[in-house]
Amino acid sequence: MTRIQTVTGLLGLIGLSLLLGWGIWSHQHVALQQQAFLIRAGVWEAQQKEALASMDATVTELAQSTRENEQAWTATYQFLETLTTFTQDDWFLSEAAYRCYQAHIELTMHQDITMAQRQLHLAQERLAHVTDPNILPLKEKLIQARQTVDALIAVDWEATWLEVGNLIDWIETLPVDSPVQLAAPVRAQEEAHTWQAHVKSAWTDLKGLIRIRHVEDAVAPLVTFQEQAQLRQGLELLLEETRWAMVIS
Repeated sequence: MTRIQTVTGLLGLIGLSLLLGWGIWSHQHVALQQQAFLIRAGVWEAQQKEALASMDATVTELAQSTRENEQAWTATYQFLETLTTFTQDDWFLSEAAYRCYQAHIELTMHQDITMAQRQLHLAQERLAHVTDPNILPLKEKLIQARQTVDALIAVDWEATWLEVGNLIDWIETLPVDSPVQLAAPVRAQEEAHTWQAHVKSAWTDLKGLIRIRHVEDAVAPLVTFQEQAQLRQGLELLLEETRWAMVIS
């Protein structure tokens, strides 16, 4: 009995030792994981600091480059003023005129409303640097031109395209003046079929062949059915060209 108790006690001590060893190992494992996480966090924080420092250096370089570009533009304008009699306002006016010309090209040749609006915006920016009061009417006209181009962008082209299509379908119902048919002369029936009645009837028919009218206004030419078809076809072609222009623009 004493041996059994001794063995049981030894087993209990061994189990307690194993449990205590597992707890110590688990604690050390968790501590190692936390330490590794802190190391990775420290590395990530150092990388972020390096990235922020690099970004600060890049921003500083960009600011320096911007200042250098502004100084270069100023020096260029001053140099151009020494070469010619043009002032800085003259150069701004020349560039604004060029931008307006480009807007005209974009609208008439390329049908690009967005690019034309961009060119007019740049022209307006250039004129904003000119302080000469004599340029105020030109600035007002440029503002009106921009408003006109902005209105073109606001047009519902799809609805307009469908409306033109409805007009093409409606052409077939348009009234066109057709040749006037003269009504046959009505003569009273003669009750008696005598030779006098026949002579009177022939004389009435003969007088109906010759008509004399006094016309003060210009006589409109008669429109044949072939001419009506050509007129309708011409209108359809014009409207189809309008729809095609909408598709291109």
